[in-house]
Amino acid sequence: MQEYPQTSPEGVANTDSTGWYSVAGAFVGFLFSYATLGVLLLSLLTEPLNSAFGWKRSEISYASMIFVVTAVTLSLPLGALMDRHGVRSILLPSLVAFGSILGSMYFLSPNVTHLYLAYFALGVAAAAILPNSYSRVIVGWFDKKRGQALAIAATGTALGMVILPPVLTTIIVTQGWQAVYLACAALVLLICFPSVAFLLRENPSIAKRVDNVALKGASSEEFRSATRSYAFWGMAIGFSCLGFGTAGVIPHIVPMLQDMQASDMTAAFALSLYGMGAVVGRLTCGYFLDRFPSPNVAVAVGLNPLVACLLLIVYPHEDTILFAAVLIGIGAGAELDLMPFMISRYLSLRVFSQIYAVLFAGFFIAGAIGTAALGFWFDRSGSYTAGLTLLVGASALAILVLFQAKRYPLSASS
Repeated sequence: MQEYPQTSPEGVANTDSTGWYSVAGAFVGFLFSYATLGVLLLSLLTEPLNSAFGWKRSEISYASMIFVVTAVTLSLPLGALMDRHGVRSILLPSLVAFGSILGSMYFLSPNVTHLYLAYFALGVAAAAILPNSYSRVIVGWFDKKRGQALAIAATGTALGMVILPPVLTTIIVTQGWQAVYLACAALVLLICFPSVAFLLRENPSIAKRVDNVALKGASSEEFRSATRSYAFWGMAIGFSCLGFGTAGVIPHIVPMLQDMQASDMTAAFALSLYGMGAVVGRLTCGYFLDRFPSPNVAVAVGLNPLVACLLLIVYPHEDTILFAAVLIGIGAGAELDLMPFMISRYLSLRVFSQIYAVLFAGFFIAGAIGTAALGFWFDRSGSYTAGLTLLVGASALAILVLFQAKRYPLSASS
C-alpha cells in the first residue's frame, strides 16, 4: 500500500499535454545545467587549469565550493519569489546570465582570485536554474505520475553527464581550455534558453491558487510551519548526508584516474559512466516512487554511494573507480528524484520552491564541503582514504534518517 493519497487536494492535474511539454523543456534545462556546465566542467578543467596557471587541486576545489554555496544560498530568496510570482520570469533571465558568464571565463587570468570571482558570479546566475525551479513547474502538472515526470525531466542532467564529458574533453584537448568555455556559453544561449522559453509552462490553476495564498500572507506562515516539522528536519539531515556522500566525490573522479596515469578520454569516460548511472538511477527511482513507500526507496538510494566509497577505500584501482562512478551516479541521480517527491508528499506544494531550495542547499553545501574535504586530505596525505571514510559514515547516517520518514505524518496539502 502506498503511503500517500493519489489525488491532490490542490487540484493538480494528472495528465496534460502542456505538462509533458514542460517536462521536455525542463529536460533540456537539466541537460545544460549548473551540474553539467558548472561542477562537471570544472572537474574536467582541474588538470588543464593546473597546467596553465599552477593552481593546486585544493584551490580549484574551492572554486567549486564557492559556486555551489553561492547558488544554493541565493536559491532560497529566489524560491520565495518563484512561489509568489512564477518561475519563468526569474528563470529565463538567469539562463542568459549563466551563459554569458560562462563565455566570459575565456579571459581567466593567472590570479586565482579571478577564478573565485568568476565562479561566484556563475553561482549567482545559477541560483535560479537549480532543480527547484523546474521541479516546481512539474509537480504543478502531475499527481499520479509525479515520480515518472520528475524522473524524466531530471534525466537531462544524467544524460548530460554521459554526452558532454567526451565532447568537452575533445574541445579541451584540440582547442584548449579557453575554447570550452565559449562552447558551453553557446550551448546555454543558443539551445537551452530557446527550448526552455518555448516549452516550459506553469499550470495556470496552480499558479492562481498559489498567488491567492501569497496575497493573503499565508505563504510565509506555511513555510515557517513546514520548517518546524519533524519531516522537514529529517529530510534536511538525510539529504545533506547524502550530498556529502555523493556530490563530494564527483569532482575528484577525474583526478583519481589521472593519478593512475589514465588517459584523458578514460577519465572522461568515467564521468560518462557516472552519467549513465544517473540515468538508470533517476528512471528507476521515479518508477519505484510511484509504486512503493519513498522511505524504502531512500534506503536503496543511499546504499549506492556507501558501497562505492567503500570500494574506493579497499581497492583503489582504475576499474574500481569506473565501477564506483556508476554507483555514485545511480545514487546521485535517484537522490534528486527522491527529494522533490518527498517534499511534495510530506510537506506543502504551496511553498514547494522555498522548501526545495533549503533542502537542496543543504544537499549541495554538504557536497561542496565533501569536495573540499577530499581535496584537503589528499593535499595533506597524498591519499583519499580519510575523506572517503567520512563519506561512508555520512551515507550510512542518511539511510538511517530517511528511513524514519515512515513515522512522519503526511501533509494535508501534498
